[in-house]
Amino acid sequence: MRRIIPGCMGALVLSVSIGAQAATPDALKKARTYFNVGARAYAAGQFNDAVKAFEQAYKLTPRSGLLFSIAQAHRKQYYLDKKPGDLRVAIKYYHQYLDRVPRGGRRADVADALAELEPLASRLQGETSPSEQPVANEAATQIMISSPTPDAKLSLDGHAAGKLPFVSDVKPGKHHVTLSAPGFLPYERDISVLEGSVVPLDVPLQDKPGELRVRTREGAHVSVDGKEIGSAPVPPIELPPGGHFIAVTQNGRQAFSRELVLGRGQTTTLDAKLPGTTQRTVAWLFIGTGASAFVAGGVLALAAFKKQSDAQAILDQRTTGNISGSDRDAYAKLRSDRDRFRAASVVTAGAGVAVAATGLVLFVFDEPRVRARSGPERAPGAPGPDHAAPSMEISAAPIWSPTQAGAAVTGRF
Repeated sequence: MRRIIPGCMGALVLSVSIGAQAATPDALKKARTYFNVGARAYAAGQFNDAVKAFEQAYKLTPRSGLLFSIAQAHRKQYYLDKKPGDLRVAIKYYHQYLDRVPRGGRRADVADALAELEPLASRLQGETSPSEQPVANEAATQIMISSPTPDAKLSLDGHAAGKLPFVSDVKPGKHHVTLSAPGFLPYERDISVLEGSVVPLDVPLQDKPGELRVRTREGAHVSVDGKEIGSAPVPPIELPPGGHFIAVTQNGRQAFSRELVLGRGQTTTLDAKLPGTTQRTVAWLFIGTGASAFVAGGVLALAAFKKQSDAQAILDQRTTGNISGSDRDAYAKLRSDRDRFRAASVVTAGAGVAVAATGLVLFVFDEPRVRARSGPERAPGAPGPDHAAPSMEISAAPIWSPTQAGAAVTGRF
């Protein structure tokens, strides 16, 4: 048995609409809303309400698939309360569908339904009283409200209005509608209902965002799902429910990354610790060693300068003629020491500069590496790409889409 893919209580199988009248975009949009209300009422076992919604959709765009849907709803209602009127109306709509669809479509399903229902109708011939016939109130002033959001509650004019889908007569005029559900943002709207009109409303509630709080070192960069948020401290971050990839980075520190799943309305706090990297430790070691070597080179330069001064003092004594052989030996040694200290100073200071420069390069290019995200996640109960209502069996499901038609084509609102 084929199943309908999930959709807005209306992942639906579409049928060929033979001779369907063209409708304006506004009419199609309104018809789709009526149909969605009817499909949800059908799934909830509210078959009379489903009939009302399907009939309103048919008035806007008379497609053959809706005839089948109306027949299905009457058929289900008959088995629920055994009123012969529903049985005969179901048969009437099945025959209208056959007249509109001479081949293909749902003819096989209709044939099976008629083979089941017509013998029952024959046995009930003459048993139907006027009170058993379904009565359509064309002048009814009604509202039809539904939502694909699970556990949605309706408040009408400030009073709880029962479960959804909600189909009821109302007084003409303005009415205040409030829809709410755990984990979703409430929806409020005023609707005006003219006398004798039927106003549909099918509202998917928006997910309540989750809140993420990140505690980390001041100045660290925070990003969510690859988007830069800012430097810490950052204010609480509102995120849609589902899986998110959090990264916190700072030069010289090991990157923090985490995949987490936020539920609707959930607040999560992350403590992002950023321990120092080995490269940063080595960089500081190189910079410190280089600085020490440079200072040592300076000390050696001072020693060379002192040897030079002492040698110069001996040289100055020669002008007075009081220099001896031992003084000449001392002078030669001082100059030799000066040269050795000067060479050592240059080598030591130069090595210090090179080592410190290496440490500086290691320091500057000590950039954090963030591990790759493994993939998206979804919170339990959070919406995903197929977060629609459960699919319905073809044999029991109303089929039709006011915007498309095709033979054995699977579609979705």
